[in-house]
Amino acid sequence: MLEPSLVRDVLDAALATGGDFAELFMEDRRDTSLVLQLNRLETVNSGRIHGAGVRVYVGLNAIYAYTNDTSREGLIACARQAASAVRERGRELAACAELTLSPVGDAHAVKLLPSRTDTRRKADILRAANAAAREAGEEIVQVVCTYRDSEQDVLIANSEGRFVTDRRVYTRLGCQAVAGNGTENQSGFEGPGALMGFELFESRVDPARVGREAARTAIEMLHAPVCPSGVMPVAIGNGFGGVIFHEACGHGLEATSVAFGTSVFCGKLGEQIASPCVTAVDDGTLPNEWGSENVDDEGTPTTKLVLIENEFGEIGIDGGFLKEAGIQITEMNSGCICCSLVGDFGAALQKVLDEYHPDRILIEPSGVGKLSDVIRAVQALHADVELAGFVTVADASKCRIYMKNFGEFYNNQIEHASAIILSRTQNLPEDKLAAAVALLRGHNEKAPIVTTPWDALTGAQLLDAMEQKNSLMAELTALAGETAHTHHHHEDGCTCEACRHEHGHDEHRHDHGDEHCHDEAHAHGGNCCHSAEAHHHGEDCTCGTCRDGHGHNHAEHHHHSHEGHHHADEVFTSWGMESPRKFTEAEVAFCLTALDSGDYGAVLRAKGIVPAADGTWLHFDYVPGEQDIRTGAADYTGRLCVIGAQLNEAALKTLFGGEA
Repeated sequence: MLEPSLVRDVLDAALATGGDFAELFMEDRRDTSLVLQLNRLETVNSGRIHGAGVRVYVGLNAIYAYTNDTSREGLIACARQAASAVRERGRELAACAELTLSPVGDAHAVKLLPSRTDTRRKADILRAANAAAREAGEEIVQVVCTYRDSEQDVLIANSEGRFVTDRRVYTRLGCQAVAGNGTENQSGFEGPGALMGFELFESRVDPARVGREAARTAIEMLHAPVCPSGVMPVAIGNGFGGVIFHEACGHGLEATSVAFGTSVFCGKLGEQIASPCVTAVDDGTLPNEWGSENVDDEGTPTTKLVLIENEFGEIGIDGGFLKEAGIQITEMNSGCICCSLVGDFGAALQKVLDEYHPDRILIEPSGVGKLSDVIRAVQALHADVELAGFVTVADASKCRIYMKNFGEFYNNQIEHASAIILSRTQNLPEDKLAAAVALLRGHNEKAPIVTTPWDALTGAQLLDAMEQKNSLMAELTALAGETAHTHHHHEDGCTCEACRHEHGHDEHRHDHGDEHCHDEAHAHGGNCCHSAEAHHHGEDCTCGTCRDGHGHNHAEHHHHSHEGHHHADEVFTSWGMESPRKFTEAEVAFCLTALDSGDYGAVLRAKGIVPAADGTWLHFDYVPGEQDIRTGAADYTGRLCVIGAQLNEAALKTLFGGEA
């Protein structure tokens, strides 16, 4: 839009009388609006705003001037006018830094510019919304539909050297419906929009749905009983919650309010100011979302900024459904767990220790990981932490089927637990509960097993069960012995957990066949066990505790032979799909119920976030026999995944509407 040399001259002129900081904001914006009411197109307006503003700061005081004359002379005159209000002569004058146009990535792709879209197509959008609203019922007495779009080109520069340009395209449809019964009128409004072009109506917004939703709200309001007064819980929708937060906290968090000391948040950094369940995030990076931009009006690239954080809300948990809470997620991905866990996990844990200094850390490993791996990973960190308990939560109603389908991994979590907490015991018959306990005892004789329904226990009681010292110390001792390899023997080709690689052993051959050894001879499966004799290594041994004095062959680092010992990706499989397909809640429920049939493999877990046919978004969770479907925040597209064993991926694609 402007040459860097001209921009610098403008900023120098703005600083000529003693200003500390100067900035230039130039825009060229084209707006279009259409209004349809009384079943006819009433107005079609278009306009253009072109001009530039110059702001000069002296300390915390700001002077602003604006002009629509963006010639060299006009811009310099505007800058001098702003500078004329500064009375700081005699001080050393600031000078504009070197300006170089900075590239700005475009995270908000636009396919169909509104300015290149025929006005008749825009009018058709209004007619579709209007017709759908009026068809909702005879009680709809008035409908007003509005269409707006905007294309804004901006140039932003300041005396500290920032110089960027950006294009912002917004499109929005609004529909207001009025329902009446002759004595009372009530209105409903629906107004979706996005940082998109006219493709908004091809990929995201159905005008007819907008009209129907506005009419539905109006009719519901017409028949709604009078709301009683008093103090009561309030459920706030995701979109409206943003408005409330803006009014309650947004202005107080503005830099100017804080700088002048007028904000209630002054001096509160690091202090709890809200309920621990509240996290507020300013995220300007959401692709094509209303309010997102590539750069803000100061030319700073937009980021995801945590404004109010709920204690340790930034440290990673499962990322799936915490998105709408604004929680930043740290995830460990790729590779089999035993090979990749320690490094990724260690970095994440160390971050928690260094940044938050917590009194207690709860680690929730993947359900397809081994508890023994997690214990070893924590022990290997040599951090100043005490392992207080290893807790496994087991579904009392599904112990048998999980042992059958996911034996090695499920049993590992039972065997290494210092406490086992049973879920869903409240509805389980006594004989089936006893059978579940017996199954668990077959894999762990010492750990306390919590069978009482959770709502009948206090937190202190659960914590006492979780931190049983006797069983914990026994577990630590046993694991330390395994890791040290003081009593460890291998078959040729053994790849047990403690070794992780193939070893060439000439001694101590054992033939166990299908026999499993326990106690003194702990079997991994067909041909590897631990006994009470010394551990011998071949030249290429790379076991976890032999890191010096050996000739290590790292060329074979990921050559795993899994006779009886498996990594997660050999037992579990996962299938996922991204799709814009819209689901009804009934369709999601049908798909999840179908997973119980066994036709799709042994499904352990399914979850997803998908667009709904009514314009909302559906979040769902599934475990065998149970499903949870709810509305939640939108995502960049519909996503779902299924985890289990021997999954029939083709059938899953067909079930959820993908290509077989």
